[in-house]
Amino acid sequence: MRTIALVCVLGVAVLSSTVMAYGNQPDARPLDLLGYALLAATALGLAWRQTRPELALAVCVGAAAGIFTLGYALALWAVPALIALFSAIAAGRRAAGWAGAALMVATPGVAAVMTGQIDVTSAAVVWALVVLAVAQPAEVSRARRAYTAEVERRAVYAERTREEEALRRAQEERLRVARELHDVTSHTVSVIALHAAVAAEAVERAGGPPEAAAALQVIRTSSRQALSEMKAILGVLRTNDPHEP
Repeated sequence: MRTIALVCVLGVAVLSSTVMAYGNQPDARPLDLLGYALLAATALGLAWRQTRPELALAVCVGAAAGIFTLGYALALWAVPALIALFSAIAAGRRAAGWAGAALMVATPGVAAVMTGQIDVTSAAVVWALVVLAVAQPAEVSRARRAYTAEVERRAVYAERTREEEALRRAQEERLRVARELHDVTSHTVSVIALHAAVAAEAVERAGGPPEAAAALQVIRTSSRQALSEMKAILGVLRTNDPHEP
């Protein structure tokens, strides 16, 4: 919406200033269909200022150079070209931006050759100063944007690194707890299994009730199964730990 408003405002300003300029420049080439088309192009080119800055620069600068070279009245039609120049350089399109700047500087010389009405030296100096006055702040804006983008990229990388480190430490802590639990529990369960085996054998030798021997055998078997399951769980935790050799 802001781009449309800018195009409309500049279009009106360019057309009205050019029409009024003929009061002080009677020798300028009269506005014809080509002149009106070029005036419209200077403003309409800014429609691509944000999406395709190179295209906006080419249209605006090309139209302005055509108006200047063909000898139409001097007015505000260079303003859209300067805006497009700033936008292109600030967006990082430095090659296109400085190519457009060179064309703007060279335009007075071309116009002087074609019309013989312009002082090449003074016009070139004025245009060069104007272009530099626009291009230099654009370079500063581009550098600031690049610096800001780099700072944001590093901040995102640092945040991601902190998250990964936190996950790694949490995984290490879970593995440590699992190891300690395995060591303590496995020792206890092993003792239970051993005593159950000894008790079952003693019951059988003493001719005790078969139900007691069977119960002791169940305890022994369950203990061994619990040990196997704990080892399997610990193996899974080690497999999920990327830092575990």
